[in-house]
Amino acid sequence: MFGSLSTKIAHSAVTATTLGSQELRPLQDAITKEKEIVTAAQRLSKDWSVAAEALKQWGSGEGDDLGDISNAAMMISGHISSAFNVFADHELNIRAQLKEVRTKEEQLDELRKRRRTVVGKLDAQEKKLSKMGPE
Repeated sequence: MFGSLSTKIAHSAVTATTLGSQELRPLQDAITKEKEIVTAAQRLSKDWSVAAEALKQWGSGEGDDLGDISNAAMMISGHISSAFNVFADHELNIRAQLKEVRTKEEQLDELRKRRRTVVGKLDAQEKKLSKMGPE
């Protein structure tokens, strides 16, 4: 229970700047910005679709020529909207990969800390042995 909570806390944008390795801060910033990009692309896609639909409705009430043009503009806007959705999906994949890299980096950092601890203990034991003399 607390393991999951501590992971969420460690990976949140607010505490990521105060906790954890300084080396991982740029990676965390990139992950946070990727999330903002995904949100913005999804919002833009939705807004573009809504605007296209509004243009179509307006154009259909303004006559045949304008109705045809607004239908074509709506189709083009639909393609643009779907392109933003595809872009957002790709960004989600990129963000997922960055999160996996962050997790692996955190695991590697933990292993390095444990290695330093073991090396420190080993050095302390060697010093004790050298003080004991050749017994």
